[in-house]
Amino acid sequence: MITPICKSCAWAKTLCPQCSQELNSGNISNLDVEISRILYRINETHNISRASFCKSINFSNVVVILTDCEPGLLIGKRGIVVSAISHALNRRVRILRKDSDVKRLISDLISPAKLVGINSVYSNKSEKFKIRIQNDPKSPLYLDVPTLQSVIKSWLKKDVELFIE
Repeated sequence: MITPICKSCAWAKTLCPQCSQELNSGNISNLDVEISRILYRINETHNISRASFCKSINFSNVVVILTDCEPGLLIGKRGIVVSAISHALNRRVRILRKDSDVKRLISDLISPAKLVGINSVYSNKSEKFKIRIQNDPKSPLYLDVPTLQSVIKSWLKKDVELFIE
């Protein structure tokens, strides 16, 4: 399993000098360390050894976990792994594949809701994204609109407007 900390640090109460340096330099966060430790504990009962955990992003009521591999490995059959992570953190968790394609990343984030489109709006020296999401009671948004807007805004580093159509 690939995590931001080494396997020995996942089982120890303190971090080794290398992992401690990564934490102190800001390359990893305390939440990354906590999730890594949770994943190693889960790996004892559920085989997620092929999983990869890159980074976590902490928002007001949700934690987004980015992975390089197939997100299904960290979700588990019937969502058992993501449920265990969520239970250990006492927060909602979303597992997303780390991707440079903005449309795919947003589509995965709002799933099961459907992405209608992303428009770029240019004004005086700035760019703004208008993101349109289909309003369908059968596939509701997993996150509330303000949280979703702040997550996308932090990723894109630009202003974002969400429209539910």
